[in-house]
This record gives sequence, structure tokens and C-alpha cells, in this order.
Amino acid sequence: MKNWGAPVQLSETRTAAVCRDAFGRERIVIAAKGFFLIINPETEETIQLSMNSSEYPYVSYATSGGLYCSGAGSVFYCIDPFAGKCVFKENAADEAAVFTLTEGPGGLVYFVSYPNLCVSEFDPVRLRLRRLPSLKSESRYAGTMAAGGDGWIYIGLGTENPSIAAFHPATGEHSIIARDSAVPGTGYVRKGNGGRVYGQYKTRALRMSDRDQDWAELAGGKAVREIPPPEDDPEYWGEGFHTCHGQLTGADQLEASDLAEKKLKLTGKSISLFYKTRGAELSAVAAAPDGKLYGTSMHPMKLFTADKRGTKLLGSLEEGGGGNICTYASLDDSTMIGFAYAGGKMYEFSLKKPFAPNRNPKLIGKTEAIHRPRDCAVHPNERCIVFSGFPGYGERGGSLGIYFPEKGKIDLLPPGQVIPDQSTVSLAFDSKGDMIGATSILTPGGARQMAEEAVLYKLNWKNKKIENVSVPFPLEKEISHICVSGNTGYGMTQSSLFFRFDSRTLAADKLENCSAFGKPVRGGCIQTADFAFFLLESAIWKVDFHSHYVSCLPVKENITSGGAIIGSELYFCSGTSLLSMQISGGDAKWREVLRL
Repeated sequence: MKNWGAPVQLSETRTAAVCRDAFGRERIVIAAKGFFLIINPETEETIQLSMNSSEYPYVSYATSGGLYCSGAGSVFYCIDPFAGKCVFKENAADEAAVFTLTEGPGGLVYFVSYPNLCVSEFDPVRLRLRRLPSLKSESRYAGTMAAGGDGWIYIGLGTENPSIAAFHPATGEHSIIARDSAVPGTGYVRKGNGGRVYGQYKTRALRMSDRDQDWAELAGGKAVREIPPPEDDPEYWGEGFHTCHGQLTGADQLEASDLAEKKLKLTGKSISLFYKTRGAELSAVAAAPDGKLYGTSMHPMKLFTADKRGTKLLGSLEEGGGGNICTYASLDDSTMIGFAYAGGKMYEFSLKKPFAPNRNPKLIGKTEAIHRPRDCAVHPNERCIVFSGFPGYGERGGSLGIYFPEKGKIDLLPPGQVIPDQSTVSLAFDSKGDMIGATSILTPGGARQMAEEAVLYKLNWKNKKIENVSVPFPLEKEISHICVSGNTGYGMTQSSLFFRFDSRTLAADKLENCSAFGKPVRGGCIQTADFAFFLLESAIWKVDFHSHYVSCLPVKENITSGGAIIGSELYFCSGTSLLSMQISGGDAKWREVLRL
């Protein structure tokens, strides 16, 4: 096993806040995975505080007393940026304990978690944390939060059924403010001047207002009147993870805080940022026809390449942000297409030309109906690429996309035409050119799950209609990977059941329970003319199409994403690092498990 190191030695800004104490001093605090960075905008001095967490922060808040509050995973953090230290941290609740937060009129801090909407209250004077009743809603995302002068707290909820929740910490009263909505979205709230709170019943984005929606003033746990768009400045500015709470008071205003570019941009100057990082985690990698390996990091999205000489960081992609390329397909020896989260972005790689920021690879399209791509493949008999994945926030059931490069056109097959309420996460073609799809019933965008079990299906390529559906394993939530060789297919479910199926009838039989080696990873099915490899978190399974042997290779490293073969080397990722191993020979000790 060879470790090529971390090709992307960068971190991503995960929101920021401007803190101000009673003496008028100011500090900028940037949240990142694994640490907080405190910057003195006058002296440009920086202090890095480790949070000893591998989870991402989602929101930042500066209290009226000059403290900074955030969270990562199940832990809530309170930092005194002027003392340069963490003054309080404690396990709160849920997968992401702090997904949105606000300060009440008495100086108490309130925050809501994801996905169970657990509510907590923090006293920054006594440094005490207490749990309050959870919000009663089928929603999972709390995007925004604001406290009114009358003691009521409001939370914008989504993403399938937009609403605004309200509660009064002193009295225990709760209410839901909503309008009927036929489309997904999220309720939105924000503070105004004089203890007022404004809201919108539905917005498209999780944490941003919508210029096309009506505004209402909120008081007493309800909407009291419709109002024109508020003119007073909101607490937060910026977009996405570059959102900042508060602003500097001097002539130099904070314009951007970008850890990936290692710069803090103020109106009149730019401050260089220095920090230590383990690097950005890596997404799936692909072997291109030019003999090189390509991949992107996640949070931030940076493109890198590798060959036998080592890895090379290339740089940013147009509108890449914190996303990643999830799956790749090569049209010919000079062109490769990558499909990226978020928004179903399509990037065209001109492999015979050098990398050029925002030009090569080039952003050539977006398919929001496949917001989170998962798999793609070139059709064996036509010059087109089929791609698939999950839809966006609040949506259920992903579409199938067919990209025709000569026409620059994408045909979409909506989920109702494929498998309703399910998303295709893996695909292959049989010997006739018909497509076989494997589905997931999961809804990572926050919608309710309606389907009960994942399926295999056959899509007649000529008429684009489903002609066969099979349920290999009752109540299985996802069939993560499939591949086909001749009339035989192989697959791996999310619960790590390795199975075989007939590519003509889709009849399947379980071969082995691999759950002792963890779950399958994204990009974890790699096929050659002779073999198929399935990557689990702590093992690699190999199918030999000729001898019909199935072998297993346990690995010490934690595999997080796959997977590509260049020559005799199998490459995959472990967190921030790129690894490779010889497929045969070397020190690999494959253990025969089955003979088919």
C-alpha cells in the first residue's frame, strides 16, 4: 500500500462572525473543519484554536457580550476571541447540534439541531447549557432563527414543507406559522430593529430570503401583518458558507473571508491567513484516457491530478465552491465529463489541453433535477452519457439524464417515468444496450421517505420505458453499486450484502454478508475487462470474471471513496489522503471467499 499524501492542503470557510466587546475592540472568527481562526483586523495577528472534531461547523454567531458561538457534530462551542480561548464546550444533542442559533432579549443563546430539531439554551454568563423541548415538525432542516423583543423565538423550517416554528422559552408555548405550499422550500426569519422579527413563509434557499416572496412581521408567536421588504440591515450577509454574522464598524469593512484562498479581504486591505490543516477530504477519483488520475476535494472543491510521479494540485473550478465531482465518464481519448454536486453541474475536460481556471475543465451545464450526482456511464452503442443521482432540497426521487455532446443537449427522464420516489445511484448496460438501474429510497435533501425498498430495474433503451423491476432484498434502502459482465451482474447494497443477478431477468441471489468490513463507499465499484472491485470501508472485494473466484483483501486504512485503476495500480481515498496498491503481486494477500 502506498500513501501519496494529501493533495489538497487547504480548508474551507464554514461561516464567520465579527465579535465586538464592551471596549469596542473587534475580532473576526472563522469556523472551519477541525478549528476556529481568530483574526485581529488591526494588527493582523491570528490565533488558531483546535476543536478536536472531524465534523463540519454550519453557522457562526457573535453575542452582544463579544463571545463567539458555533458547533461541530454534537458539540456546542463558546469562544472568547479576545482572550483567544474556548470558554465552554459540551455535548448537546443530535447529529449536528448547532444548525442555526440566535440570542434572546436576556442575552441567552438558543440553537436548534439537525435532523431532530432539538432546542438548547446557553447562558453565556453562568456558562450553563440546558435542553428545551424539541420542535414539533416533520421537517429536518432549521435554516434561520431570530428572537423578538417580546421573548418569542422563531425558526425557519424546511425543506419539503416550508413553515416557521415559534416558541416562548419562559411560558413553554409553541406555534407553527405556515401557508399551504405545493412546492418545496424553507421558511425564513430575520431580526429587525427595535426587537422586531420579519419572516417569509417560503424561500428557495435554506438560509436566504427570496425577493419574489411576501414578507410578514412576526410577534406573539404568529404573523401579525404583511409588510414591504425590510429596509434595516440583516444580521447576516454573504452567501452559503461564506455567510458572516455582523460587520466591522470602521472604514475597512469585511468583504470576504476565504480560507481556501488564504485571504481575508477588507475594503482597504487584504490580510494573508496562515493555518495548519490536515487537508480537505477527497471525493471519488477517475482514470482518464491520458493515463492520469483526476479527482476533486470536498469543502473546498479543488481539482488535483496524479500519476506515477506523484500528485499535483491544479486549482479551482468555475462555480465549484464547496462541492465536488462525484462521477466521471470519458467520451474519447481527449474528452472527459465530470458531474458535480451541488446542482448537477457538468464539467468538460479537454485532456489534450492544459488546466486553465474557469476554462479547462469548462462548466457546460447544470441539471438541478440531479442535484447530487452518483453515477454515469457512456452508452455502449451511442455517443451519449447517462447520469443519475439524488434531487435537491425538499425533493424526492431523482431523474435520469442523457447528455448528447454533439448537440449539447440533455434529455431528462423524471422519476415518475423511471421509479417514483426513488433515485438511481448506480447504472450499467446489458449486452443489448438496455440500461439496468439500481436505486435508493433515501432523501438526503430533507423530504420524507415514501418508498420502502430499493429495486433493480431494466430500461428499454429504444422506447425509454421500464420493462422489468425486481426487489432483490425486501426493506433494503439502497443498492449502492452494480456492474455487468455478459449475462451476469454483481452488486453491493448499502448494508453490505454482496449479490449476483441475471442481467436478462434481474433475478438475484445473495452471496455474502460483508458488513464486518463496513459500508460501501462512493465511487466504490471499479470494473475492468477481467475483474470487478467493490470497495468497503475496511476491505476490497474482487470478482474474477474468468475463474469465477471472489476474493477479499482487508485493509488497515479507512477507505472513504473510490476508485480507479491505472496500469496495475488501484487508487482510492482515505479521508484527505490518496492511496494506491498493486492489484496483483506485491504484498497484497487476497483471501478466497467464494467460487461462483
